[in-house]
Amino acid sequence: VSDLTEAKGIRSRAGTLNTLSGAQLLISLGSAQHDHADYKGALTSYAEAQKIREKGKTMKSTDGADLFMHVGLTKCAMRDFNGASKAFNTAHSLRKETGTAETPEAALLLTNMGDCQLASGDLKGALKFYDQARKIRTRMGMRTIESNDGAVLLTKMGHAHAADGNLADAFR
Repeated sequence: VSDLTEAKGIRSRAGTLNTLSGAQLLISLGSAQHDHADYKGALTSYAEAQKIREKGKTMKSTDGADLFMHVGLTKCAMRDFNGASKAFNTAHSLRKETGTAETPEAALLLTNMGDCQLASGDLKGALKFYDQARKIRTRMGMRTIESNDGAVLLTKMGHAHAADGNLADAFR
């Protein structure tokens, strides 16, 4: 985190923080802050990145979708499930608008949405998102369902079905 914070300071002093590469730096900083449980700091970094992207009119992009996914993950970690849902839904809408709703990145977004539903205690909602992610990965072919992310998704689905008492689906 300290290297990223230092890089932010250098970019700020050099007048290059308010650029797309500056926004990417802020997203990286936010992710590092999230990983160190500094959720408030992460949200602040993401908000700064969002302002830069909005000013540059680049929010309606796959990078904008990724930014909102990061916000959703952080809000979910803070147990702000309504805020997380709002951010995830914005990310999903941006995936649709940019024609990237049938990609491994969109499947990852749906998996994260399922994880957040599960964290909130909504097992059925989690399974709904996991199933949507699985369908995307299956439609995309073996290279995405037969991947580490695909295996993680199927494991999560199995655990969720078992927790729901549906052992038949857990073992399919």
